[in-house]
Amino acid sequence: MGSATLVIGLLVAPVAYGQSINDSILESIGYENRGYGEPLVPKGIGLDRSSVGYETIRQAANTNAEVYGAIGAFDRYLRPTLDGFLRGEESDSDDDIFVFALDHYQSYGVGRAIGMCSPDPVYPQDVCDGQPRVYTADLYSTSIAAAWGDSKSGFFGSASYSLAMIPPVAGGDDRAASRGVFAFYLGLLTFAGMPAYRLLGKKVFNFLMPGSADGILGGYTTLGPIRGYGGYVLSRGAFGDLAIPRYSPFATAALSQDFGSLALVRGGLRDMDLAETLGLPDDSGFTSLFAQRTLLPVPRVDPGGASLDDLSRELVQVPFVTAHLRQMDLVKYVDLKLALGSAPEVFVHEALIAFHSESFSRRRAAPTDSEMQSGVNEGFGWSLSAGTASLPPMYYYAVQGGNRFSFKAEAAYGPFSAFVRMNDPEFLQAFPFAYNAVNGGIAVGLSED
Repeated sequence: MGSATLVIGLLVAPVAYGQSINDSILESIGYENRGYGEPLVPKGIGLDRSSVGYETIRQAANTNAEVYGAIGAFDRYLRPTLDGFLRGEESDSDDDIFVFALDHYQSYGVGRAIGMCSPDPVYPQDVCDGQPRVYTADLYSTSIAAAWGDSKSGFFGSASYSLAMIPPVAGGDDRAASRGVFAFYLGLLTFAGMPAYRLLGKKVFNFLMPGSADGILGGYTTLGPIRGYGGYVLSRGAFGDLAIPRYSPFATAALSQDFGSLALVRGGLRDMDLAETLGLPDDSGFTSLFAQRTLLPVPRVDPGGASLDDLSRELVQVPFVTAHLRQMDLVKYVDLKLALGSAPEVFVHEALIAFHSESFSRRRAAPTDSEMQSGVNEGFGWSLSAGTASLPPMYYYAVQGGNRFSFKAEAAYGPFSAFVRMNDPEFLQAFPFAYNAVNGGIAVGLSED
């Protein structure tokens, strides 16, 4: 009864007091709504908005405005699954195909900022002494992806939501319970159709929930051996991926930020089957060789505390170019990854080796029933990787640069998977300020034909 009353109160209160649903639910857990994409800060904590640290945290919550989160969901779940249907027995079938995937991950210590904690009236003296201290932000991110069509053509959507949050300083049982309702509420909204909220604009999004989001809504089609994906980026942009799946060449590009930023250009060979293409032994594995260019937005410190919209027009964008060589499923149990970066000096961006269960790299993140019963997703799978990852010096993200130890442990069973990682290059591409931050998550994906 108490929980039901709490939920009803959170949703009815905005009507009574002229607040948004977001304002009301944040107030119940002791936080304030600072606007779309702003980090959540507990009431009574005065973070210096003009500091580099605060701008780093703010940008951490808004990397999705560069659409990398949505592209990551597309690359992990949709494209491999849909291309697999095109290459498989379903290639000439007109049967409907449905793909759905959802993941959630959390990172700790992605940014730090100086602030004052007031002992009165919010917190007692033993919790806050009024002295400046360093506050660390945590990052929460959720991706969702879905597709419907047949093996040749159809529609797809992918989106990513992120939220930066300063952990609660103190609070009673009532606020602890409210935080549980808050987490459930965010999860429900995300699962129920997060892309639509962003499509209606930042104000509507912020009326419903904190944080920021971006996504891609589009379709795919096949012309002879060529497969093409294209869509509209919700932050006002465009996305396209053109490939010949049976022969591996591909090219990908994305525009974002009101069509004014070429956020991503990528091209080369993807998952080339060496045994089939070059006649090498069956355990030679699959090769990817490609180059990519991304733009990293540089946040500027604004002592005037301008809005995020104003800041977005003032962001400087720094190109980051990388060249990648990946050899997957070598002798069925080994993956090798090597990447060089230029920004503009050349450095080793990625050098990793992974040992895994047989054909783990070929497991689909959104498998069908048949693949779970007698295919690559049958039974339990695992992977352990280690090596080094490096970013160039990016002082605007409080990143010193240089080599860092990188690892990732992953386990999968059927449609479910879980992982823990640190300095994973794929994650750092979207969140370069998460250098040395431990990141863990879970994912589930299914497809039907």
